Amino acid sequence: MKTAFYYQHQACEDDLKSEPFSQIILQKWLAPLPRTQKILDFGTGIGANLKTLKTLGFKNIHAADISPLAVKIIHKKFPDIKIKLLKEIKLPYSNNCFDLILATEVLEHIFAFTKTLKELDRILKKGGLLVISTPNYLNLTGLIKLFKDWRNKKRSWNPWGTHVDGYENFITSFSLIKHLKNYKILNSLGLDFYLAWFYWLPKYFWRFHRYLIFYPSTLPFFKYFAMHYYLLLQKK
Repeated sequence: MKTAFYYQHQACEDDLKSEPFSQIILQKWLAPLPRTQKILDFGTGIGANLKTLKTLGFKNIHAADISPLAVKIIHKKFPDIKIKLLKEIKLPYSNNCFDLILATEVLEHIFAFTKTLKELDRILKKGGLLVISTPNYLNLTGLIKLFKDWRNKKRSWNPWGTHVDGYENFITSFSLIKHLKNYKILNSLGLDFYLAWFYWLPKYFWRFHRYLIFYPSTLPFFKYFAMHYYLLLQKK
């Protein structure tokens, strides 16, 4: 598949990064957990989540990615972490083997979205935790994406300008929740209202960006319309 080929052979390091504020959320949500948990960072990229996990004191950490470049980077930065190069949808792990799985800023790039969620569910223990974050297109930027994807005849546009030849699924906060009915939502959060609603403004407006990341999500229902949607889930 062309999409898989892109992430396996053409993706650059910028394609493997995630938003820095994601780590603030992870630190808050994961800090109370026992440090003995077995953890998988699915779609690890350049390892931002791994750095946070190690800072928090977790030891039994595993990582996986489809990109050979990502695997090479992780081997160099975190030689003690067990990482696997993924080559197919079926994940190379046994049933019910992880206490916690992180899938942040990765599911939107996977064509087989539903099958991948089923695989993550298979390897997660009952009662285990799943942390997911994806772009959320239930906003003005989502309308722009619909138009851009229609005009380009491919689902690849995103407001960051990365993954040009890759894949960017059209995910919304509610469509994500709908796919996770077998999970209990322990926490949820929407972040970054600048890219969600003011993508069209001139670049100089970015100086106000920091005021539009966290604050609006403290208001009722606003989290469902931000640019990023975060879920902390427990498998029933």
